[in-house]
Amino acid sequence: MESDLLKDLNPQQKEAVCTTEGPILIIAGAGSGKTGVITKKIAYLIEKGVPQENILALTFTDKAAAEMLDRVNKLVGPSEDIAITTFHSFCKEMIEDNILELKMNSPLKVIEDTAQLVWFIKNIDSFDLKFIKVGFKPITLVEELRKVISKFKDEFVTIEKLENYIENKSKEKLDLENYERLETLKDLLKAYKHYEDYKTKNNLVDFGDMLTKIYELIKERPTILKKYQERFKYVLIDEFQDTNFIQLQIVNLIAKIHQNLTVVGDDDQSIYRFRGAYLTNISEFKETYPNYKEIVLEQNYRSTKNILSVSNKLISNKPDRFVKRLFTEKEEGEKVTVAELVNDGEESHFILNEAQKLLKTYDYKDIAILVRRKKDAQPIIDAFD
Repeated sequence: MESDLLKDLNPQQKEAVCTTEGPILIIAGAGSGKTGVITKKIAYLIEKGVPQENILALTFTDKAAAEMLDRVNKLVGPSEDIAITTFHSFCKEMIEDNILELKMNSPLKVIEDTAQLVWFIKNIDSFDLKFIKVGFKPITLVEELRKVISKFKDEFVTIEKLENYIENKSKEKLDLENYERLETLKDLLKAYKHYEDYKTKNNLVDFGDMLTKIYELIKERPTILKKYQERFKYVLIDEFQDTNFIQLQIVNLIAKIHQNLTVVGDDDQSIYRFRGAYLTNISEFKETYPNYKEIVLEQNYRSTKNILSVSNKLISNKPDRFVKRLFTEKEEGEKVTVAELVNDGEESHFILNEAQKLLKTYDYKDIAILVRRKKDAQPIIDAFD
């Protein structure tokens, strides 16, 4: 008899839920019900007799993790033994469980973004920067320094690796562009070293450290890795397109023995690339697990036919994407309006007028205005004010 969990699923969703063994790549188009598929897959594993403590589900935000856990609880009852969490929370818990092996002091203290920013501003003069100019607004430079150091950690570029790279490059004959790049790296290395020394002396870790310390630990300590490999026989990753290099390596190590790894993602929806999301992670998954199974979810449950038609047309221009054609059984819907305006002022007033028309039927809370960048919103805010 078919499980009640499979009712109301389309054939592709059903296949994604029922395929439990081996590496599985689920390419889930926008609005294709991927969260429902992941949660039902977790519930399906439990229904089939997999102990809850053998399941690990990782996502990117606390909100997404809480929603996933709530959905699973509704399907199978209280699920306290399943690890449904974010990458950072998972690694933080692993650090706390292995604090002695990591030679760290307890309790673990995490440096928040604001404290990090203040420290950089206060200490920037002690970095002895030779090539990078501090200028009149050190906060701009500090933001960039933090971003670059965070990126180094995402890609597992340690101080030692950076030192070796600089040493080797310094022996080469460089043109002006590469010389300037090398001098910039030398200054970045100074800031990186100061920052790491400060954290070590004060028993602090940042969000990047949580990942790097765990990666180093399980890579170098097979007995510790084995404990997690034996526990987490089934691993599921949401928003896989947004994983960065180091997250991918941690997952690969944990899933290496059983290889029951389900990753769900859509290259069309990558929003964390500015934070170091690994651009080739889907391709690397295919290379790491050549016997993987690919399932594509293309039925959209969120949008009308007209919206899908426009979005399919637009996204088809994106290079290097996995081709998928979203479809829906919903109605045609209103036509999508495309308005070409002369300048920001005209655009802002057009949006304001459209909003005023909508307010005859809808409430303010029913209307959203999306912009590409934060600064693009200012003329619209001014018009509305």
